[in-house]
Amino acid sequence: ARLLLDSRQDPALRCHAVDLAPLEPAWASGEPRVRFTGATNIEELPFGIGCFDLVMSQYGLEYADTEAAVAEAVRVARPGARLAFVMHHAESRPVTLAIEERIHIDWLLGRSGWFSAAQAMLLPMSLAGSAHGQTLLAGDAAMAATRRQFDACLDALRQRAEGSACPDLLIDVHRWTAQAFQASAHQGLPAGQQALEQIREAIGEIDTGLAALLEHALDP
Repeated sequence: ARLLLDSRQDPALRCHAVDLAPLEPAWASGEPRVRFTGATNIEELPFGIGCFDLVMSQYGLEYADTEAAVAEAVRVARPGARLAFVMHHAESRPVTLAIEERIHIDWLLGRSGWFSAAQAMLLPMSLAGSAHGQTLLAGDAAMAATRRQFDACLDALRQRAEGSACPDLLIDVHRWTAQAFQASAHQGLPAGQQALEQIREAIGEIDTGLAALLEHALDP
């Protein structure tokens, strides 16, 4: 919707956007040319017959009952209107990248993966925030082993990113984890643990979205 409005400066243009999620984008609040209707199934659009000159779906139609959704798109389109659908299919680039990204996530969340090593590093990072803590760290063999394990995971993450067609998530997780370490060092261990758990939850949400994409991708 935003791309349409940015590309067409016609003040008479009107765009009605629907989504299954209860969306209310902040940018649209002062834009009279667009209206969002969230929590809406595209199999049951809240519009009358023949309302629109263009009906389009970008990565939405395949998540619905396709036959019912297409029938609704035709119902709300005026005679001579255009219909345009961009859809995931099983051999598409988004699907290929989603498969690879889920492999990254399995490694990140695995028992011997990134988050396991990062969790162990929170305690030494919290100690590093004070002179006394640094003294304790200097002679602690267990803490040194924890650091070596994390360094090994860091090397593995970098290798994965360098060899990946979709390294963005790995790069983001590295950056977010560094912020969790900073929280642990400056605000204490609980703050670091909370920050790391928020990262883990965010990764879980991403994985849920990728799983849905793969489940609903159409055959070619």
